[in-house]
Amino acid sequence: MSWKVIIGIIVCIVLSDGVLGATTRRHLDMIRLINVANLSWTADTTPEVSRERRRFGTVLEDSSLTLEVKEANEHISNDQIPAAYNVSSVWPQCSKISHPRNQGECRSDWAITAASVLTDRICIYLWGLFNQPLSAYHVLTCCTQCGDGCSSGSAAAAWQFFQTEGVVTGGDRKSQVGCLPYQLDPCDYRPSSKDSCTFSNPVNTPACPTSCIDDRYNLQTDRIFVNRSYVIQSDVQEIQKEIMANGPVQASMMVYQDFMYYNGNDEEVYYHYLGELLGGMSVKIIGWGTAAGSQTDYWLVVNSWGSSWGLDGLFRIRRGTNECGIESNVIAGDPSLDHSHPFASLKTSGRPTK
Repeated sequence: MSWKVIIGIIVCIVLSDGVLGATTRRHLDMIRLINVANLSWTADTTPEVSRERRRFGTVLEDSSLTLEVKEANEHISNDQIPAAYNVSSVWPQCSKISHPRNQGECRSDWAITAASVLTDRICIYLWGLFNQPLSAYHVLTCCTQCGDGCSSGSAAAAWQFFQTEGVVTGGDRKSQVGCLPYQLDPCDYRPSSKDSCTFSNPVNTPACPTSCIDDRYNLQTDRIFVNRSYVIQSDVQEIQKEIMANGPVQASMMVYQDFMYYNGNDEEVYYHYLGELLGGMSVKIIGWGTAAGSQTDYWLVVNSWGSSWGLDGLFRIRRGTNECGIESNVIAGDPSLDHSHPFASLKTSGRPTK
């Protein structure tokens, strides 16, 4: 072996230790600092630790500046709020409630969560008779007032879009369900997956479609509206009552570095401990409970990173402390049956209570 080859090997080892070694050490230090604190969750290496800022698209805003604040719920007393609740268990016929959609490399969490929440609320309002997913792709590409599409967007503006323009049906990528299914490739968050995303380049927002991808649907008549969109009061019991009465809600939360090390082990409840702010993320709250081991109260939340992340796409976050701002910007809306969409024919004289 020549001296040039030996020098080359030494240089490669030094560079590897200085670059890759430093990154690895930083991740291991974060994991160690979190785990020695004996929190209600444990940190571990996940594919997310290298993505950080590149996947959060929700604008952190005060939605009460653009939406009305809903009045307090006087129909459900505080004594009627159960210790644990899961909307998907109460309404099993609404199969999309606990389904985590997959935003891929587009920062479309704000659009996906809005469409997902309205999907659930219409299904619940119609007793499970209408269970088609609504199109996040329609909101993402056509809501010009919402923001910058795959770069960032406003959850409040998405609900205003539902009110003025309506939203068509559309399922996941390659699902062939509805008028406008999601058209961006999903990410697989298992490290060994060939479909794991790199987030190395920005994703351009596709153009707003002028017709349905499935020609069995009509882009103009397939639209579903809300007759009212609102902010729920920043109060744990009011949020719980809203979920019990009308279904899941959309919440915007701040995401910090330590969240990237959360892997969603059963009964583990996340709360922020250390690390800088990475951005805003929009999620769907579908229930609550208390962890058996730590006795930590939590919200049960659906993310938009697909089922290979977290607890089959869900996670638990501490309840009652406005963790990461999740209780301070909760929004939703009431579906409208006053338009010409075929599902309006399902309307009856009264809804049974659950």
